[in-house]
Amino acid sequence: MTTKRTKQAATMAAGMPAAFLPEAMSTGLVAMARTQSRLATTAIDTNVEVLDFLRNRLQKDRDLIDEIADCKDAMEMMDAWLGFWSEAFTGYTDEFTKVAFANVKTASDAVQEISREATVGTDAGGIRPAA
Repeated sequence: MTTKRTKQAATMAAGMPAAFLPEAMSTGLVAMARTQSRLATTAIDTNVEVLDFLRNRLQKDRDLIDEIADCKDAMEMMDAWLGFWSEAFTGYTDEFTKVAFANVKTASDAVQEISREATVGTDAGGIRPAA
């Protein structure tokens, strides 16, 4: 539950006294913060996913160096190189496809949430969005 002190602190931080903040505007600010929080969390989760993928790829780079060092002839080295690049290509393709689909879903979810929050804001007497 929001206390009077919390409301006053939030509106003073926005540069206006709490008495001048209409309820509809307060509802809009809360909705905006909630949406931004979800989007930021998704962006961080995506970055963690990509960094984990890159960490694993770098480990495979390191493994390739060891594998090449253990090769007995040029054909064995070529097999190691071809296997490495084939797996790398597939891995990058799969990872970036996964990230792209996640980003499309995030954008779609954000549009739906903003629309939903705008409806809540207009129901609370806020400014109606342009048609």
